[in-house]
Amino acid sequence: MATTITRFEASQSRYVAGETALITAVFSGGPVSVGLSSGSLPILVLSNGSLATYDASRSDLSNGRMVFAYTVGARDRSTGDLNVIAFAENDNRITATTAGVSEAVDTTVVPSGNGTLVHSASNDTTVEVVVASTQTGDLVAPKIASMAAASGTYYKGQTVDVSVTFNEVVLVNANGACRPSRSEMVRRC
Repeated sequence: MATTITRFEASQSRYVAGETALITAVFSGGPVSVGLSSGSLPILVLSNGSLATYDASRSDLSNGRMVFAYTVGARDRSTGDLNVIAFAENDNRITATTAGVSEAVDTTVVPSGNGTLVHSASNDTTVEVVVASTQTGDLVAPKIASMAAASGTYYKGQTVDVSVTFNEVVLVNANGACRPSRSEMVRRC
């Protein structure tokens, strides 16, 4: 019987920008080996569109556990239910040896099956990636909702007032740069 991925585990149940999610692929049948080709590593494709890269130093191949690292970026898509949707070997060979016979490992990921990411300490089936809005202090810039200027003819050197409406609250500092604010709504930057 071929060795397969039985589940994926996360080291925490919630991650925010800047944190590294360690995702472990747990294989049936015990030890696995990874024959790496030059220049590429196995990766996991995650449900928020991000990638997790194989981390040999954190893996425990003798116990059938491959660890992948994904550092949450400030512009990554938040999700309340992060899952693994694909395992890409990237020209590497992942094998298992059973009773002296080496065979390729089945790295098929089944969404809502073995691709469901669980928090290893609690077996919680919800693993969150939270990239909050700028109102709660992270680095995602507000988006421009609209821009407007008064109708008229303008000549070189004239000052034109332009109103910019953002999708969330911003504050204009003394040098004219916009930054998020919870306390004040400023629509002109």
